[in-house]
Amino acid sequence: MRLTIVNDYEELSCVSAELIISLLQEKPDAVITLPAGGTPIGMYSRLVDAYRKGRVDFSRMRLFDIDTVYAPRSDPHTHYSYIREHFSSKTNLNPDNWFYLDPMPDDAERFAQEYEDKIRDVGGIDLVIDGLGHNGHLGYNEPGSEFSSRTRMVVIHEKTRKANARWYSSLEEVPKTGITMGIATIMEARRIVILVSGKDKAEIVRRVVEGPITEEVPMTVIRTHRNSAMIVDKAAARMLSPLTLRKVRLGEEFN
Repeated sequence: MRLTIVNDYEELSCVSAELIISLLQEKPDAVITLPAGGTPIGMYSRLVDAYRKGRVDFSRMRLFDIDTVYAPRSDPHTHYSYIREHFSSKTNLNPDNWFYLDPMPDDAERFAQEYEDKIRDVGGIDLVIDGLGHNGHLGYNEPGSEFSSRTRMVVIHEKTRKANARWYSSLEEVPKTGITMGIATIMEARRIVILVSGKDKAEIVRRVVEGPITEEVPMTVIRTHRNSAMIVDKAAARMLSPLTLRKVRLGEEFN
């Protein structure tokens, strides 16, 4: 895994947007997994701006969801609603190329298998972009999730629910279950990029980069991926050791 430290949230947003733009310029029908949450909002704003300026075309891109809460699809807090608000409604993404996670499938086990089949049918995922939760979850693969896990329904950790409560009127309204790509599914992507911003993420950044690779901190598994990266701003990097910072300056990998 490569670690890149940028100055601030603005630079993080620009760098992550340019990754997607460059990939689509090289491969217009690339298969990409995009996240929800607060961190990528700036990235989406820059992608929309690039589209309006004619710098990027999303019409052939294939989009997969990484996770979603268990709620009606029309619920404003589902991954589907988030992507519509921040990205798809403002660009030329083809709805037929969006393979979204059904937030309330009739048969969750069958749907999960069909989702895995769709990923294989399109030739696998080119790029997964995700954020970093305070407990180190990857998608909604919460602490204790097996590295061999596949797409499935999950129980959302209380710490994650508290972080998500900012989007709701109260913690009681935050769904306790969700659907997520499995860790093994994500790890089969050709490239993984994790975006992290803010001083409140500094401790979990330290654990992911410098701690042991363990299912208790699921995000640590990306250090074993052949082409993974974390892009963090200086605030989120503030607890990293001098040795780690030296490795970043030298361009060394973390595994």
